[in-house]
Amino acid sequence: LASEPTEKAQDSELVQLLGNARVKKALTAPEVQKAMKTGDLKSILQSNDVVELLQDKTTMHRIERILESERE
Repeated sequence: LASEPTEKAQDSELVQLLGNARVKKALTAPEVQKAMKTGDLKSILQSNDVVELLQDKTTMHRIERILESERE
């Protein structure tokens, strides 16, 4: 039961992240979809939409919080 607040916080962060229009655009871009299906990380990271997200401090902060809660 002690992990429930962390899981809820993580879920909330993930919902907010996935609700972001720029994140949706990046995740639904045809080249990113194809790269995700084949596991081609290099192509994902070369996508302009993904690069823009990685450079956005707010988005990266949200991703970091999600990853931190995964470690707990």
